[in-house]
Amino acid sequence: MPAGRPTDYSEEAAEELLVWMRAGGSVASYCECADTPSHNTIIQWKKKFPEFDERYARACIERATAHAEEILEIADNEQGDTIAGEKGMVGNPVKVARDRLRIDSRKWLMSKMLPKTFGDRVGAVDENTSTHVLTIEIVGGHRRELRDNPDDVSPPEFDGNDPLPE
Repeated sequence: MPAGRPTDYSEEAAEELLVWMRAGGSVASYCECADTPSHNTIIQWKKKFPEFDERYARACIERATAHAEEILEIADNEQGDTIAGEKGMVGNPVKVARDRLRIDSRKWLMSKMLPKTFGDRVGAVDENTSTHVLTIEIVGGHRRELRDNPDDVSPPEFDGNDPLPE
């Protein structure tokens, strides 16, 4: 029988994968290594072994934390930020752009892996507070405030004595 990827679940193989993930490694990059199971095999392990699935989920959380640490390392690493130019040392836009890509990629992955922890909080509304839109209408060179607050009986009246600042 020809040698192929391992498919049998073992505690040693599972722990090797989980250590890899906790250090920030992806499952895809792990599966590219020699003598490691395929991604499909790992998915089957998750379905077949609930305790492995739980440990896998914890490793995903720890991997996101490792990405946060990597972001700090990337941001704090000044090596290569400047290069010699005609007028002395100048900023290295290639290095800065690459670092930005590395950081943004990790942030995006973190927001997808753990959206409650690292995701954007778009549209979060506190029901105990209300927001009101204030519109400034320009009439004849003067300002007039129009509010959408239903608690206001009427918006401030335009009296013609509030000229725009010059």
